[in-house]
Amino acid sequence: MTLLLQALFAFGAAAGFAVLFQAPKSCLIGSGLAGSLGWLVYGILGVVGVPFVLTVFFASIVVAAASELMARRYKVPVTVFAISGIVPLVPGSLAYSTMYSLAEGDYLQGLALGTKTFLAAGAIAAGIIFVGAIVRTIKFRGDRDVAGVIANHQK
Repeated sequence: MTLLLQALFAFGAAAGFAVLFQAPKSCLIGSGLAGSLGWLVYGILGVVGVPFVLTVFFASIVVAAASELMARRYKVPVTVFAISGIVPLVPGSLAYSTMYSLAEGDYLQGLALGTKTFLAAGAIAAGIIFVGAIVRTIKFRGDRDVAGVIANHQK
């Protein structure tokens, strides 16, 4: 039950950031859905015992894939959904704990938390890039004259 409640709050956070970023009103539910799907994957993988960085990576893959699908559905840029959908996964509390540990003089704890924070941020970026690369590969796969496609794209 708590995971579903957390997913509901993730929905609200993602939809709230979509409002803050002035996303179209028709995209607010999709943005919230992307955030809650990512949080559900994050929570389920965490319960199963998958390492933290991998849970963030797989959750960001889900957010990015959902964002790609909804961007096609609503005919808006992917970033409308991806930026607000990824907000629940951002390691803000880890960054705070890192700075708190460093300010208190506990440098080893601060270094450990800082490393975990940077790895989580990198996993988010890698998940988004991974899905984007796959989508672009599939998009160009049907074109035999790749050089012509690139030349036409640059115009």
